[in-house]
Amino acid sequence: LINEMLHAAQLLETKGISAEVIKLNLIQSDDFSLTMDSLRKTGRVLVAEEVCAVGCIGRRILARASQASISLHGSRCINLKNGIVVHGSRDLLLCDYGLDAESLAASASDLVEWKKA
Repeated sequence: LINEMLHAAQLLETKGISAEVIKLNLIQSDDFSLTMDSLRKTGRVLVAEEVCAVGCIGRRILARASQASISLHGSRCINLKNGIVVHGSRDLLLCDYGLDAESLAASASDLVEWKKA
């Protein structure tokens, strides 16, 4: 999924939107310092995960931001939702769940536009 995120960041760059991409190597880690630093700076977060919504890292990040009194201008967790994941090619499933580069870039762009409104 990191390649999709990096491609999404490139797509955003063409629109004049700078995106920070942070890859968490350990989802069990309690060290979110880099992520929290980014949230303080940008005020926005888009978490993309190839997992079901229940127990996703995005919820932990948002909870940690709240505990740290970080005010967010926008946030979105994109994942496989709840329930059974259907079968299909990886590319098709990423697109269906909004986890492909184009969908991620559109979601990130919406977070930026939401602040302007």
